[in-house]
Amino acid sequence: MGKVKEWLMGMEEDAMTMDRDAWIEKHGESNVHIYDRVNDEIANELAIHQLLSLQDFIYGKQVS
Repeated sequence: MGKVKEWLMGMEEDAMTMDRDAWIEKHGESNVHIYDRVNDEIANELAIHQLLSLQDFIYGKQVS
């Protein structure tokens, strides 16, 4: 794997576990769009999961 790809993957992994200020201190303000993208994707996935869980609760989940 190339160094740039490894660097990007490292920033993405850190974005999943670090708060925004700590992440910026480590990776720089100029890269904060990566932090924001990763955390927006996580928030969207959580929202979808919550909606699906609510739908299952309201309408009953079919268990096979």
